[in-house]
Amino acid sequence: MQKRLSIGLILGVMMLPGLAIVAPDSAQARDRFDDDDYESVERYCRRRARRQARREDNVVGGAIEGAIGGAIISVILGGDADDGARAGAVIGGAGTAIEQSDTYRRLYRRCLNRNR
Repeated sequence: MQKRLSIGLILGVMMLPGLAIVAPDSAQARDRFDDDDYESVERYCRRRARRQARREDNVVGGAIEGAIGGAIISVILGGDADDGARAGAVIGGAGTAIEQSDTYRRLYRRCLNRNR
C-alpha cells in the first residue's frame, strides 16, 4: 500500500512540470487559432462570434423587455395593454436581432484580424 502511494507521488511530481508547460499554451489557444488553413480560421471565427453574439444579445430577452415596456406605455397613454405588449415585443425582438447581427459582424472581423 505504501509502495503504491510512493510511486503515485513520484509520478505526480514528475508530471507537474509537463502540466505547467501545457497550461499556458491551452490558455492561448482560446484567443488564437493556430492552423494555417484559412477556411478553418473562418469557420472557427464564425462559430466563436456566433456564440458570443448570442450570449451578449438575447432576442427573446429583447422581446420580453419590449413587451413589458409596450404594455406600460400603452396603459399610460390609455390604450390596451395587450396591443402595447404585442407591438413592444415585435419592436424589442427585432431591435435585439439587429444588435445581435452587428455584434456578430464586429466579433467575426476582430477574430479574423487577430488570427491572420
